[in-house]
Parts: sequence; C-alpha cells; structure tokens
Amino acid sequence: YCCAESLPDALGLRDLSEPKTLLDVGGGSAIYTIEAVKSNPNLSGVVFELENIKPLTEEFVEEAGLSDRISVCPGDFFTEDFPKKMNYVLLSNILHDWPDETNLELIEKSYNCLEPGGQVIISELLLDDDVKNST
Repeated sequence: YCCAESLPDALGLRDLSEPKTLLDVGGGSAIYTIEAVKSNPNLSGVVFELENIKPLTEEFVEEAGLSDRISVCPGDFFTEDFPKKMNYVLLSNILHDWPDETNLELIEKSYNCLEPGGQVIISELLLDDDVKNST
C-alpha cells in the first residue's frame, strides 16, 4: 500500500493540469490506480485485468467511490493488445514473474498504446534468483 500512496508524488500526478489517463496492466485490486486517481481530478484510470478478476476489481473501485473515473477493461495481457490512447502505462509487480522475452513483449505493447509523450512506469520488487535469500 505504501508504494501505491507514493505513486502520485513520484510521477508528479498531483500537478496535472490537463486530462490524462493511466492504464494499470494486471492491476488486480486497483490500489495503484485508485491512489493515482484520488490525487488529481484531471486523472482517470483503466485497469486491464482478466475477465474472472474484473468483478473483484470493480468492487474495489466502487468501494473507493471512483467508478465514474476508473474503468476495468477485461483482457489477458499476454494475448491481447492494451487499450489505446494512454498517457501512462503502469506495470507493477508484473515483470518479475516472466522471462525476458515475455517482458520485452509486454513493454513493447505498453509503449504501443501510449499517446505521444506518454510514459511506461515499471514498479518491481527486485528479487534474488534464489528467492529464499531475497530481502
């Protein structure tokens, strides 16, 4: 949760003066999108999540009172293109699970859905190859 709370300041989202949209790939509970959208009325969000997870994500968004500013787009980030015309694409705790080739594909898909000047944001925990020794 503390990482989600720090996202708006880390990205300068509180200072947005024009409408922008954040795509949260595999966003699950939407906690990052919720915190980002709460930080600025000019920001809206889209959570790209599996069809079977979508109702849970929508429940979190509804509980946050942000259903009018955050939508949940069903999809599989491995097999489907991401929604277009995004200003920010967040990959949070996604890339550490997959091989480099898959990660490069996900980053390319992220880049391809951005508006000119958009940003791909990667937030990851760095793990040792031997997870038992990671801190």
